[in-house]
Amino acid sequence: MPTGVWKFLHVLLSMSFAASVIGAHLNAMLLRRTTDWNRRVALLEANHRNTLVFGLGSLLLLGVLGNLSAIALGYRMSSDTWLRAVNGLWLVTLALQLALEIPAAARALAEARRGADAGAAPDYARALARWRMSNGVLLLVLVAFVALMVFRWKS
Repeated sequence: MPTGVWKFLHVLLSMSFAASVIGAHLNAMLLRRTTDWNRRVALLEANHRNTLVFGLGSLLLLGVLGNLSAIALGYRMSSDTWLRAVNGLWLVTLALQLALEIPAAARALAEARRGADAGAAPDYARALARWRMSNGVLLLVLVAFVALMVFRWKS
């Protein structure tokens, strides 16, 4: 496959992952404004689905296609520090997504459902704060990814 195709798919998946993280952040801002439990459930269901499908799916494919694109461009893990840095950051991001973001989104959704059913959820604020923290960490990692995509260096 031509190099341009790999680069296009890599950029497309990068935008998909960025949109997933930023979209979840925007939903978090909406969550702060609403007191209706049914709206909270709807927003958190969208976040949970977004995190699983677009976030994790595009992140997994991003790593695979990013490495295929790097091979097509002539980068090698054995000699290119930049490629090792990007792959390391990708693995950290994948671990953060699996260990923090997905469980925190599921927990916040469960607490919101409990609030919708019972009228109150005492652990909702803590679950939402944990999810917002994990999303904030992913936003910082996203900035690092953008920096590495824009400022490439050859070893």
